[in-house]
Amino acid sequence: MFKKLLVILLVLVLSLFAFTGCGGSGESGTEDGAADETVIGFAVSTLSNDFFVMMKDAGDAKAAELGITLITLDAQDSSESQATQIEDFISQGVDLIILNPVDSDAIGTSVEACNEAGIPVITVTRPSNSGEVVQHLDIDNKEAGALIAGQMIEDLGGAGKVAVLEGIAGAPSANDRQEGFTTG
Repeated sequence: MFKKLLVILLVLVLSLFAFTGCGGSGESGTEDGAADETVIGFAVSTLSNDFFVMMKDAGDAKAAELGITLITLDAQDSSESQATQIEDFISQGVDLIILNPVDSDAIGTSVEACNEAGIPVITVTRPSNSGEVVQHLDIDNKEAGALIAGQMIEDLGGAGKVAVLEGIAGAPSANDRQEGFTTG
């Protein structure tokens, strides 16, 4: 349910962006009077995670419906690759960057470069710990962990042994879900 909510939020962002006419270049048309194409860069930590594949697919479908170009780049869980990809998006002059950081600390320099280039940044699931982000999309991961624990307790009748699998070490969302699970 929470994954669906986040995907819906991403799709809404694409929709709102298309309808408000926001753009990084500030130009409203070309020399022949045609409207500039809106281009959004989606920098995702990894497409080996089904959740991010689902986000990409939903984003692609909504972008096609709205006539927006959505370019998705997979950092393959490498902060260095993601920084290079953000530099490429800036060089291309994309209108908006939707960013799922590999590392909340490491991505700060890239977000600041986007700020300097006048390109708005929206983060998804993991925040950036520096730079200006216009919107952060996420769920309440502590609450999600607590809800999952509550349902599991109910399903097990209050008795049983449980193993907790940790998500990506140090990722705020994984830490928050685990905290909610164990304390909620």
